[in-house]
Amino acid sequence: MKLLTVKTLFLLALASGKRGGELSALTREGFSWNNSRTALTLRFDPTFVYKTQGKMGNTINPIVIESIGDVVGNEPEEMVYAR
Repeated sequence: MKLLTVKTLFLLALASGKRGGELSALTREGFSWNNSRTALTLRFDPTFVYKTQGKMGNTINPIVIESIGDVVGNEPEEMVYAR
């Protein structure tokens, strides 16, 4: 389970481009799929203040990760990488 968690966080970091501190502020309750399950939205803990937020009071936008299913070809060799 630990290895799966590390792999998942690594892929999330690559897909989102967020810093480690921001990723650690994600909450399980903040995960939601859109109706067609082609995009995952990840929200932060409301008490989290990110590094460059400063005193401006800016809100943190959620992370939205879109499916890559639309850009993968229909050939069997290409579908292997979409799973």
